[in-house]
Amino acid sequence: MTNGQPTRFLGAPHYGAVVPPPTLGKTLWIVATVALITNALSLAAAQLWVYPDSIDYIVLGSHVADRFDFSNQAFLIRPIGYPLLLAGIFKLFGSASPIVVMIVQHTITIATVLVTCLIAWRLTTSRTITLVTGILGAFSLQALCYANLVLTETPFALALVASVYFLIVHLQDGRWRFLVLASAIAGISYLFRPIGLHLLGACALAAMLRTWRDIQDRKDHGLSVAPKYWLRRLAIGGTLAIVPAIAVTAPWSIKNALQHKSVESTSVLDYVLYVRAVTIDDLDSTTSETMIDIHHVVNEAIASGHLHPDADYRDRATVIKAYETIRGASYAESITILGRAAKDIMLENPLAITIDTIKYAYWMLLAPDPVYRFQPDAALGINGKKDVTATLYDVSTYSEGYGSWESVLKNHRHHLPLSAEPRLATPIARSVATQYHKLIDKGAPVFGLWDSRYEQWMIFIGLAGTMTMLTKRRSEWLLIAAVIAAHVLVSAFLSGPQTRYAQPVRPLLLMYAAFGLCLLASLVRAAWTAYATRHGEVAVSHHDTVENLASPEAAGS
Repeated sequence: MTNGQPTRFLGAPHYGAVVPPPTLGKTLWIVATVALITNALSLAAAQLWVYPDSIDYIVLGSHVADRFDFSNQAFLIRPIGYPLLLAGIFKLFGSASPIVVMIVQHTITIATVLVTCLIAWRLTTSRTITLVTGILGAFSLQALCYANLVLTETPFALALVASVYFLIVHLQDGRWRFLVLASAIAGISYLFRPIGLHLLGACALAAMLRTWRDIQDRKDHGLSVAPKYWLRRLAIGGTLAIVPAIAVTAPWSIKNALQHKSVESTSVLDYVLYVRAVTIDDLDSTTSETMIDIHHVVNEAIASGHLHPDADYRDRATVIKAYETIRGASYAESITILGRAAKDIMLENPLAITIDTIKYAYWMLLAPDPVYRFQPDAALGINGKKDVTATLYDVSTYSEGYGSWESVLKNHRHHLPLSAEPRLATPIARSVATQYHKLIDKGAPVFGLWDSRYEQWMIFIGLAGTMTMLTKRRSEWLLIAAVIAAHVLVSAFLSGPQTRYAQPVRPLLLMYAAFGLCLLASLVRAAWTAYATRHGEVAVSHHDTVENLASPEAAGS
């Protein structure tokens, strides 16, 4: 309050959060300190690890760093964002780059936790919920392990939560510049992973929700709302939700279109749809002319000795090589053929694709993410329900030989010296990872839904998310739920049950968890107070509801 008048936070005219008290800064400092400690321990425990997909990023980043080469056709399925990040590190630090890559990604992880805390504060104005959100994020084993992996999940997660944060600010404050920032960051997220396009839908949704609030506000103040007013607002909002993202992504897309006759969005779609329909779902077609042709070309390539006798059409790399050797097709043309076949198969099996997509989305969220495997000598622990064939990545993974990662990466060892030698805190990390896995896989099945602690934890988060719809800021919570649902469903549709694709939205899920934990604590406290009051142990009663938990008055709780 200033002279008896409520102070606005970032110019919020009617719906924004109140000015954060000075202790919010202290809360963020506490979270930053804890996150710094946990990330430092992770740095001291692990080497920089690579995943099969990491090879492309390392090769592309190395080419950019060494000779400023952006011509590799692999850019059709690997957007420029992450290779550019690696190239900058390689160029600046050279042989010291592995530890620098880890430091950069752990710094990004800390930033992601802090931005998520800011979102939690915007939604609840509760220091308790904000603090719990930050602590959960700081101790997230998934986030810590992915920061040691050469994968896009870490920077993409920061871009996603940053875009969501500015959407929330726009929804509360109504200032167009925040919508522009959210859209531009959505474009940046696309340059890390094309699935970031779903954030454009979130930007459009935020613009519509804000327009609806403006209309209701005018009505509350007795002002008329002519159709031209809300149509103009929608037009401006829609434009600002889309155009900044296009401006960010257009130069790279135009470059690919001119050089490779395709853009990464369509190429990635064709590439992953084939993986989903043929590799994961094991579907085939006897009526699709494209699929019949794929069988013919692969068999011809095997017969002519261009492919190994055990080559399988289910492997997209096998099909691409077959078309390049037998038909002389370019990389882009081969990927287009994959997409055409996949679309034919999906159109022939719409029910199976729909059911499996829902099932894969369920698995993606509720299955334990086996990131513990990226620790030297880590134990697999108890077999998880959804990932019983987890590969343990250790030093033997890098052994020389046909098809090994070592043979592929040997020309880039100056950028990424690989080692599985234990580091200072490796024994601690190994013990934590093993015990974590044993803990989360325990549980007594209840109707097949509660067969692991991790699954129970995720169901609790889902219930907490449902309870947020009873708060005063339903629109903001709805927006975040839409982002999570879109990301998970699109990932499941394109990539099947791969748990790592849920990693970018885990910070938002942890915010739901913090809300649920604080709500549960509030309800338990209220129940105890009511019990004590009835028995004459206290003289006053106390009631906390879902709504006042997320209200400004709860800021001091």
